Amino acid sequence: MEVKQMRHFEAICRCGSFAKAAQDCYISAQGISLSINRLEDEIGCRVFERTQQGIILTDAGSYLLPKAEQVLRILDECAEHFSGGAGGLRSVSVMLVRGTVERFARKPIELFKEHCPDVPLHLHVGSDKECEKTVMEGSADVGMCAGPVDTQALNARHVYSGQNVLIVNESHPFCNKASISVSDLRGVPIAIMNGSMNSTRALFELAKRSGIILDYSYIDDPRLAVYMAEMGLRCGVINSISAEKLCTGRLRSIPFEDEEMNWDVFLITRKGEPLTPEAKVFRNAVVSCLN
Repeated sequence: MEVKQMRHFEAICRCGSFAKAAQDCYISAQGISLSINRLEDEIGCRVFERTQQGIILTDAGSYLLPKAEQVLRILDECAEHFSGGAGGLRSVSVMLVRGTVERFARKPIELFKEHCPDVPLHLHVGSDKECEKTVMEGSADVGMCAGPVDTQALNARHVYSGQNVLIVNESHPFCNKASISVSDLRGVPIAIMNGSMNSTRALFELAKRSGIILDYSYIDDPRLAVYMAEMGLRCGVINSISAEKLCTGRLRSIPFEDEEMNWDVFLITRKGEPLTPEAKVFRNAVVSCLN
């Protein structure tokens, strides 16, 4: 039984539906359903009954809920205790979005370890909105996510300009296009990152303006978008950095013409909250590596 499964289970109970819990946990509806299915398979019984009126806890679910809440509360208390510097050992927590880890984080991590060899560095990977939320709430000291960023709550420093791209295989009709617009996606099956990514929300807004309904499937990993494109199942929409890393010779990466589909990355910290000296070391390491 994984902590992630318990968090998903607790969120569904709290929110009253799978869809609302998926949004709260920044995961796709398919992802949270799969998580609960795996939990039920592991314990050997169902925790929810799905009815026309909504979800109902089974006897097993009613037994598990207070246990899950207790475990999560203890884990959160421990995380808060140690992140606050208990025992003189202050850790640094960093939240990164997919696509930024390999390109932006490796050298700063090396510099941080060089300057703070005894300080634990906790790296987490998630969506743009999850990154913003964890930094706003103080669960992460520093974040790196794609814009637009809520600058009323966050300090944001622009660190990279890139693009979102459409991944197609060599047999696709779009293969020889130099660029593409969201309006060209009418009737084109696509695989896109889940709705808590800013690029996905921009894609939907542009589609709405163009008067088209997207044929889309949510994914949580850009590798799946590349696989679907390679197999000719769907075209993938991912950022250019992920495309550079994952695409093979059989695939084409076509940039979007729409300005809203640019992929601008920001280094973010919580506004009005001073960084610890250790967190400043990591932030400054990122800045120095990008200059």
